[in-house]
Amino acid sequence: MLVPEPGHRVLVSAVRSRGRRRVLYVLRSGHSSGCIAIAIAHYAPEVEVVASDISREALEVAERNVAKHG
Repeated sequence: MLVPEPGHRVLVSAVRSRGRRRVLYVLRSGHSSGCIAIAIAHYAPEVEVVASDISREALEVAERNVAKHG
């Protein structure tokens, strides 16, 4: 299970509550496990999400999480 920190939950909730009123792009830098980017992509599929990290290990964890959570 991916559980974001409380501050990150506010971000995901804000994206979810905005509805489909306008185009939105989210760039998540230093994404670590990818849970925030994955949650936004899951709850707001119309949002284009790009996540990046310089850590090879973080990218591998994020890739596994993306595969697991679609």
